[in-house]
Amino acid sequence: MIESKYSRHTTVKNPHQKFILSQLITREHARFKDLKPPKIGSNAYSYHLKELQKGGWITKSEAGYCLGPTGLAHIERDIESKPVRMQPNVAVALVVQDGYGKILLHKKLEQPYINQWELPMVPAAVADISVREAGVWAAKALLRHVPDTVGHVGDCYIRVHKGKIALGSTLIHVIRFTLDDYVAPEGYAWVDPLRVESMPCAPGVERIMTRTFFNDSFFFEEFTVQLTTQEAFSI
Repeated sequence: MIESKYSRHTTVKNPHQKFILSQLITREHARFKDLKPPKIGSNAYSYHLKELQKGGWITKSEAGYCLGPTGLAHIERDIESKPVRMQPNVAVALVVQDGYGKILLHKKLEQPYINQWELPMVPAAVADISVREAGVWAAKALLRHVPDTVGHVGDCYIRVHKGKIALGSTLIHVIRFTLDDYVAPEGYAWVDPLRVESMPCAPGVERIMTRTFFNDSFFFEEFTVQLTTQEAFSI
């Protein structure tokens, strides 16, 4: 089993360290002065930075400070909550095409994978009546559109690793439908599928699209995405 070399039950309790992490949620990199909590001395600030680096929460490069492997693995969870056991996420992703075959993608504005393109996606909820109904709800919430028909075309189990460090895993229910004469809202774009390979995309996007376009009645695929050091720490 591959898992984080850091603790499976890691949490951040210090308020200064929480503040530092919060500044990196919407940034790829940050300078030393940009992360400094208010009302803290330089020596204490440097101490907390080093502690976060020791735990893998942040890392430092020539570009500045950014989230490290532990930070990326936990950032979608509440860093103020009780210790976290690394459990898979469950999400619903929308593969939406128009009459020209273009696909609708969304640009992420927060970590993990900030500034990368992903499929419109929401976490699955306990209250979801079915996967299809969850897809309809996602379309309404994200796109302000209620599709007439949707298809639950497949499931993907995606693991994301950096070397031997497990950053996360997600079971994704894939919902597909068409949408014509639709103006993409801010943060979304209609993209020719042939362009996706050359775009900075979140893990699994291209693989999910490829399997969806096979037009199987239903597919299941399980795969692992290995990130390079630059991808893992500069996304």
